[in-house]
Order: sequence, then structure tokens, then C-alpha cells
Amino acid sequence: MNEIIIEPEVIAAIIAAITSVITVFILRPIIEKGIFRFKLKEEHKYEQRKKIKDVLAKNKSNLLNSAEQLNHRFWNFKENYIKEWHLVNGKYFIADNYYFNSFIYRILSFFAWIKVVNNEMIFLDTTIASNEDLFFVKYLQIFPQIMCDLYLFEGFEYDDNISKDHFFRNDFESITSILITEKNDVVDFSVFLDRVREEKEKYERLCAFIDGLSPNEERLRFDRLQLLHLTIIAFLNRYGYDFQYTNKDKIKNIIRNPRPSKLLKNYNKLIKRGRLDTEKEMKKLLKIVKNFA
Repeated sequence: MNEIIIEPEVIAAIIAAITSVITVFILRPIIEKGIFRFKLKEEHKYEQRKKIKDVLAKNKSNLLNSAEQLNHRFWNFKENYIKEWHLVNGKYFIADNYYFNSFIYRILSFFAWIKVVNNEMIFLDTTIASNEDLFFVKYLQIFPQIMCDLYLFEGFEYDDNISKDHFFRNDFESITSILITEKNDVVDFSVFLDRVREEKEKYERLCAFIDGLSPNEERLRFDRLQLLHLTIIAFLNRYGYDFQYTNKDKIKNIIRNPRPSKLLKNYNKLIKRGRLDTEKEMKKLLKIVKNFA
């Protein structure tokens, strides 16, 4: 029986033909499908990042302005709490009590602007935001926690069921929502006063929180506000203008005077839980906090 001998050129041609068939009908569709999916994923990521950046850019100046106004009030309160301008004994929103009324407004307007941003980003995937924008979003998430989270009271005797020195999250969000207009804007101080006089009961919880606030009391409300102040400073140091920057010595002054917050250790844990401890300005703050905790 004669042995069939196939020339090397023929074998090479057959292999090339088979390879072409496999490439065209099997590998190529898989590769093209993979490329298409990758392209869609990258386009989605780009689109989401752009929308997130647009939302933050649109509201950044208002948010920074409200943060700066609250920062100034905290500085003023630190220097003048002994004068008790904020002590109104339950007589809320009397016309001539500007200091107390504006204190309430500055807190609410700051958190209202945070809610405005969150409202506009509710359907966006913030997990794929750029590193710069992701830290911005993390700051917005941590601010309400400082006012509401019971994690800060870990190790302290405190009745969790009574919102004495903290706020229930839904209640806190509802009172900040009152300042937000249908156009997703925040009302000014004069409009706020008109609204609040018609719906005093909705604001009473926050008013009671500020009324007579003192670092000398056994309560923990002062300690929460000091942490809020420190976080606002870190936020402004990262995203604010150069004239809004607070240096290390001033930060130490905030912590030291009139006294360090009792919640500093838990604050450090809260920031780490919120994955904000790697942000550069927060890292600087936590390094300072460590010396007082």
C-alpha cells in the first residue's frame, strides 16, 4: 500500500485555512464582543464621571459658601459661648434673636446643600467617580453621620431611643428638606424665617439642641458640634479656596479650647469606617486629633 505523502506547503496551507476559519468564526466574534463590552463599560464610566463632576461643579460654590458661613459661626460660638447669645429658653425664632436664628439657619442650609447634591446624584454610580470626586462624595456622606450616628457614643451611657444629643437620620433629613425649593435650590435667611414661623414644631428638635449649648455640661451635644466643625475645616482645606484654609495651629486651638471633644477616639473610628481616613487633609486632621484623644 502506497504511503500518502503530503507536501509541507500543503500542510501549511491547511493549517492556515483552519486557523483562518477558527479566527473568523470563533475567536473574532469573541474578541469583538469583548472589545464592545469594554468600550461600553469605559463609555459608561466616562459618562457617569462627567455627570458626577458636573453636579459637584454646579453646586460646589454654594456648598463651600454655606460651609464657610457655618465655620465662622462655630469660631464665633467658641469665643463667645459664655455670653449665652444662643440661650433662649425655648423661645424660638423671636424677631430680635438674630444670633440664635442665624445659628439654626447656617446648620440647616449647609445640610440642605448637601441634600441638594445628593438629590442630583441619586441615580448616578458614585463608586466609579474619580478619586478627587469620590472623596468629595465621602465627605458629604460623613457630615450627616456626625449629627446622627450613635457609633460616636460607643462606650458612653446614653439612651439610644431618645434623640437628646443626636438626631434620628430620617428626622434630620426631613428638617433640612424644608429649606429646599422645587428647583432644588436653598432658600435664603429671610425666607427661612417666614417658613419657620409657620412650622415651628418641625424645627424644635434642632432648636433644643442648640438652645443653651455649653462645653461645661455633662451632655454630648457640644462634642458632636466640635467634630462637625473639624470635619468642615478638613473639607474646606481640601476643596475650598486658599483664603478658606485653616492651618494646623488653628485646628489645635479648636480642639483644645474650650476643651477637646470626648468623642475624638470614636470620631477616628467613624472616619475610618467611612473610608475617608486616606484623604490627605483628613489624614492631617486625624494626626492632630490623635494627640488629644
